Amino acid sequence: MGFEIKNQTLKKYEWEYGVTEVVVPDGVTEIGEDAFSRCTDLTSIVIPYGVTKIGSSAFANCTSLTSVTIPESVTEISEEAFGDCKNLTSVTILGNIKKIGATAFKGCIGLTSVRIEKGITEIPSSLFLDCSNLRTVTIPDSVTEIGYSAFENCSSLDSIAIPDSVVEIGADAFRNCTNITSLIIPGSVKVILGGAFAGCTGLRSVVLNCQIDEIDSALFGCCDSLTEVDVPETVKKIGQSAFAKCSSLKSIVLPKGLKIINRYAFESCTSLEKIELPEGLEIIGDRAFDGCTNLKDVLIPDSITTISEYAFRGTKFIEKGNLPIVVNGILISCNATGDTLEMPDGTVEIPESFFGGTNVKRVIIPGSVKKIGFRAFKCCTAEEVIIHEGVEIIGDAAFSRCENLDHIDLPDSITDIGGGAFDSTGIKRVVIPPNVESIGRSPFSKQLEYIEFSETIKKIPDNALISGDVWGGYDYPSLKTLVMALDCSFMDDDPSKALSFDYYPDTRINLKHTKDSLKCDIILTKGKLRVKLPYVAKWCTKEPKTALMIQKETDIDKCREMFGTIKNAKLKPAVAVMLALKGMDEVIRDYVSKKSADIVNMLKADGYIDTLTALKEKGIV
Repeated sequence: MGFEIKNQTLKKYEWEYGVTEVVVPDGVTEIGEDAFSRCTDLTSIVIPYGVTKIGSSAFANCTSLTSVTIPESVTEISEEAFGDCKNLTSVTILGNIKKIGATAFKGCIGLTSVRIEKGITEIPSSLFLDCSNLRTVTIPDSVTEIGYSAFENCSSLDSIAIPDSVVEIGADAFRNCTNITSLIIPGSVKVILGGAFAGCTGLRSVVLNCQIDEIDSALFGCCDSLTEVDVPETVKKIGQSAFAKCSSLKSIVLPKGLKIINRYAFESCTSLEKIELPEGLEIIGDRAFDGCTNLKDVLIPDSITTISEYAFRGTKFIEKGNLPIVVNGILISCNATGDTLEMPDGTVEIPESFFGGTNVKRVIIPGSVKKIGFRAFKCCTAEEVIIHEGVEIIGDAAFSRCENLDHIDLPDSITDIGGGAFDSTGIKRVVIPPNVESIGRSPFSKQLEYIEFSETIKKIPDNALISGDVWGGYDYPSLKTLVMALDCSFMDDDPSKALSFDYYPDTRINLKHTKDSLKCDIILTKGKLRVKLPYVAKWCTKEPKTALMIQKETDIDKCREMFGTIKNAKLKPAVAVMLALKGMDEVIRDYVSKKSADIVNMLKADGYIDTLTALKEKGIV
């Protein structure tokens, strides 16, 4: 046999055929990285006193190694030092060791017992990962932290005593330890991270004496033998899937300080029959109790502000009858009557995706509703939707893909219209109510032909007419008419940007882009008076863009200068009328003296007799 030793570090052992036992030479202070790695015939290694460090993967994949003596001089065992030593049966980690690397003993499937002596402060991540035959572990009261996946997949481990020195238990620390039947978490523990005990299918009882403020995500997920849990009084939040698929869970006591039950928290807890939600609870997340097929009695406190999508789907709680269930204004259950789906008066919020795909012809939403949630009616078959005065917010994609819906009347109370709210519907005409402050990206269908902004709206929100970028939405190729107040303006300093966009025909071939715009007429209103700026070319080209700039300009001299640059025979008369309605008669007086007949004919053709009368009364035409 041969050793490569340099500066007291054993760099490499040159394995010889038939050698099964090795004694590390005296004088070596460090066994280097991969020094004995994959020496598959070695059954025994003696490490002499004086060695202080065992390097990473030093004995990894020594698959015949059954025992190893680690002297008291060793203070550091690096990551994966004994990884996948499949025949190693027992390990003692002495207290003088100051550092143990992650995965040091991972995959040691022959390992049956581990003794960790006092002095060790941390059990690092994945230390015994996949040690499937490990039955007993002694953790000393010097340990303060158990790292993530430290004992994951130790499926033979039938008990674990966590000392009251431990402050933190890492994510997945005991995941899939399927033989553990009971668990006591001491009061010293302040943090238990997600999935720490997930998949412990033999776990029947848990005592949480700890002072944690959250039951983290999937903490006890798929613990299908767990029958009861008392959640500590310090807990404010139950995380996503915390108890999901705990199919034997019959009783759980929730603390008074609980504020949030997150999505899927108790999903498919099929033995749960009743639950008392504490006063102070505010939010019940998406599908929190989805699939709790025997859950019949639920006490919901007055403090609840949000009950999200499908929170109680598939429970007996919402299958008691066909009557709607509304809790604190939040709709929990509502069934259609014949072809009509009518929300009960008193409903304040329709949760996200609540009626997605519902097969009805008519939907009635009362004025008590303040918010229609995200995707609330997506893919609904409704042909008619009646939204009563009082509704304020229509969420993103609320009526997306309601393909039979061909008209909508929005009440004056609406303040927010979400992105894609009426995307992929048959709606061709819409009037934006006077109190709308926010419009999301591409809220209407590509079939939209007419859009009118109430005269009280003085700023048209971003994304109202185009998506803002060619990849994130779309424009309205069918739009023929845009109606807005004479003194209304677009958010951007350059109003043409609200109507135009960059278009890349094929970025794989040509990175050069073209500028395009909506192909619509713009009707400007002032009370009963109207003037139409006709679409004569792209709104981003020189003269149409100038017309838009004049519409928002208040300086007379600048308007005179810009008006002089417009030559288009269809556009100029309309701009002249627009200036007259703005009270800038002197700017257009010379032009009107020559083109009065053109203006009169234009207004008659458009049917704007009130405007024509007003101009005649002022002596302009």
